[in-house]
Amino acid sequence: MTSSSNKLPKVPLNPFEDPVHEISVTMETDVTLDVDERNESAAILSISPSAEPRTVLNTNNAYSRPYLTHDELSLREERLLQKEMELEGRERELHLQSNRLKRQGSKPNNFPSVWPVMYHNIEEEIIESDRTIVRRLFRSWLFTMSTLFLNSITCFLILIAHAIGVNTGATDFGIGLVYTLLIGAASFFLWYRPVYNAFMKEKALYYYIFFIFNGFHIGFQFYMAVGIPGSGSGGLINMISMISDGKILAGVFCIVTSLFWIVGGVLSLYLYNQVQSHYKVQGHTFHEAKTHAVLKIASNSR
Repeated sequence: MTSSSNKLPKVPLNPFEDPVHEISVTMETDVTLDVDERNESAAILSISPSAEPRTVLNTNNAYSRPYLTHDELSLREERLLQKEMELEGRERELHLQSNRLKRQGSKPNNFPSVWPVMYHNIEEEIIESDRTIVRRLFRSWLFTMSTLFLNSITCFLILIAHAIGVNTGATDFGIGLVYTLLIGAASFFLWYRPVYNAFMKEKALYYYIFFIFNGFHIGFQFYMAVGIPGSGSGGLINMISMISDGKILAGVFCIVTSLFWIVGGVLSLYLYNQVQSHYKVQGHTFHEAKTHAVLKIASNSR
């Protein structure tokens, strides 16, 4: 009976491991070979159970990777997200510009037709699946403009009707004219144009701008339907005053104006929900909108 002790050389625990991370492995085994002299063909190879592989990790390596905290990982993730959003936005804008150039070349401003200040083309700038809802949003804005003009006419009729107990006709007419110019422009630039850009560029920030200002717009429509004297509205309360004093023409215009405001408010609510559903389907988040806003402020400050 003979005994031998073998020591295996140091080998990497994982052959694909970075070579600078050394792993020292020491394995000691005691092998005892018993041979029966009476039966030379029978051999028993036994390994001592006390011999167990021992793994020693070299922790003194100067090149070991530093441990990153949760905040550092979050910061890196946010930076990567910002870069990804920048690249996606640039790619989408380049794609839109290339489509414009391929079709008709560089296009001049075409909206509004009486005094063009921007380019507006739903058929070309909005993808086919979103054109229906963008057309409805544009018609909603046109309906708002029509209601504002009708409201101004109604307030003028209230002014010349001189109904008993109504002494705010001049105020209503003046405020109504201001609303026609101010609300018309504000509604276009504060909620229609942002939602147009949202569907064109698919950016979360534009959706949030629409949600905020279109929400105020919906409240304004129902407020105007009430028709408080001196508020610049030919709504329900002014209608009652006109009809009570026999001013039929002014009363009829007040009725129609009130209906326009109510229908416009209901239509705006419906479209608001449609845009919100689209926003959720696209998977946008408030964090994405905040990141886009920071990037936009940073780019404008350069």
